Amino acid sequence: MAGTEDISATALKADTVTPEDAPAPEPPSLAEFSERKGPQPKVQETNSASLPSWTLASMLSALSLFATATRLWKLHIPETPVYDETHVGRFLSWYTERAYFFDVHPPLSKLLMLAT
Repeated sequence: MAGTEDISATALKADTVTPEDAPAPEPPSLAEFSERKGPQPKVQETNSASLPSWTLASMLSALSLFATATRLWKLHIPETPVYDETHVGRFLSWYTERAYFFDVHPPLSKLLMLAT
């Protein structure tokens, strides 16, 4: 009889489903999800830019004026050309004359200066 008990115990173990063997539950459909949630609470929307538009425009104008003033402050100093300005000017004149010369730097920046 001991043999039959072992067989029935083995059969019982085979019929039981362990959590690892269980199939994954299906996710709820969109309709079921919205029905479960119930009524939504009303959320008050806030505007992150709570300042009036004229205030933002005046602040932008003041910042632009300040940036321009600090950029142009003492722009005339030094009164003589600096080392690079003399060489770039010479290279630009050679570009306009289509003269052959060798420059170790790529010409894009000089050509952009020539275009302006």
